[in-house]
Amino acid sequence: MRNAALAETPPYMVIPPGNQLLFIKCTLALLALLLLAVLVEMVRRRAQRKRLVRAKWRRAEEIAKRKGVSGEDWELLRTLIQRQSPLAPLRAVVARQHFDACVEAELAKLEDRGDLEQYETAGARLRDLRTRLGLDFVPYGQRINSTRELTTGQPLWVAPGAGATTNWFRTRVVEVDEAHFAVTPWRSSDTPLPALEPDEDVRCHMWRDDDARYAFTTTVVRFEKVPPIWVFHHTAELQRTQSREYYRLHVDQATTVGVLDRRVTRDITKLHQQPVAAQFGGTITSLSGGGLALLVDETIAVQSVLRVKLKLPGEDPFRVHVRVVNSEPVPRQRHRIRASFLDADEDTCDRIAHYIMHRQQLLLASEEKAGEEPE
Repeated sequence: MRNAALAETPPYMVIPPGNQLLFIKCTLALLALLLLAVLVEMVRRRAQRKRLVRAKWRRAEEIAKRKGVSGEDWELLRTLIQRQSPLAPLRAVVARQHFDACVEAELAKLEDRGDLEQYETAGARLRDLRTRLGLDFVPYGQRINSTRELTTGQPLWVAPGAGATTNWFRTRVVEVDEAHFAVTPWRSSDTPLPALEPDEDVRCHMWRDDDARYAFTTTVVRFEKVPPIWVFHHTAELQRTQSREYYRLHVDQATTVGVLDRRVTRDITKLHQQPVAAQFGGTITSLSGGGLALLVDETIAVQSVLRVKLKLPGEDPFRVHVRVVNSEPVPRQRHRIRASFLDADEDTCDRIAHYIMHRQQLLLASEEKAGEEPE
């Protein structure tokens, strides 16, 4: 039987008995060479990754130094990145959300140790780093992901967390660092201050212009009586609700802003004839049927009347007059202005409303299509 099987095997596949040991040795040698090649490739790729990471570290340091980060602060930033994101140092200095994640993880460790003084010191220094790196600015129309991205002057309504009370108390944000944020009553009044004790849950809600409504729950750190200031813990659990009751269209349009002389703006029927007392550049950040929002470098008083150049797609630029209803400071020494239309005629209002409605329909259709896609 064995001879019959050998007879059926092609001659070129038969290994002479004397060469079987040599065949095994050659096979093992080939396998060893293959394994060596794999190991060499792994070492090469590992060395390449190390070179890339080192290059990213050098680039991250260059960016930090160019943005004014001192040597001492760079050591703090370098330590933070080494602990939380050693393989992606560049993202930690240029991407806001990645920097947030590093800060959150670092401060969580310090908080677990129970050293409040060190925790607050680190929070202040890390906030300075955020500002130096330019990561404290949230682009208009984009959402925020935690209370660390609040800005001073932001109105905030607060109420005790327990119960279903509707006695909301209006405050404004006066300070934000990476450890905590602080609020104070909106204006001094005879209204009794809410009794918010340390470690007590507090409900908050707010409206971010050009963005959406937010609601969240946090806890009180402490209360300072003079002036009255509540210090709160940060939270990343924000409930965001886009309000479409008054649809506001996000735009990014450079414009010219003229401030009219207050002494001659009482008759709104003759605004086009009034001279401009001051003129400067700005950016329209949102537009609605009732008004618009501006980003400017100048301080503009509430109730001021402005002449703003507006451009709708497919049309020639035209000018509208608006009255300032709110002005608040934003990072980089700029101001966000909300203003309502004053003398827009029926034709102008129709053109603006038609443009906003058209854009709204496109955006809603896009959202509905995205919602129908399988996860």
